[in-house]
Amino acid sequence: MDKMGIIESNKYTRFDVGSIDESAILNFTKEDGSVCHTAYLKACEGKLTFYHCNYQPFDKAFLESGAEMGVIRQISFYELTDFNLGSISAEMERSRLSVVFTPCGLLQR
Repeated sequence: MDKMGIIESNKYTRFDVGSIDESAILNFTKEDGSVCHTAYLKACEGKLTFYHCNYQPFDKAFLESGAEMGVIRQISFYELTDFNLGSISAEMERSRLSVVFTPCGLLQR
């Protein structure tokens, strides 16, 4: 977990993509520090796309916000917009989750 930077000082309780300028691995953690879900955030040409599978609470939150779901095999994905960004933070708050953003560039070192 050290390679991914999953330490207390890197955890965020709100999903804020304002400073993200490269693709990243997202690790969502419970209050006890255990990782409960991992997703991929693709940054390309000014757009952010959230890819994940097997975590229905996020799918439900996205769909309730009006986001359009894409599917590649068993992977769900959503283009992040101003309208649906809050849905992730709302679900994180409801489930008491934190998130750690690990830029892909960090993993390549």
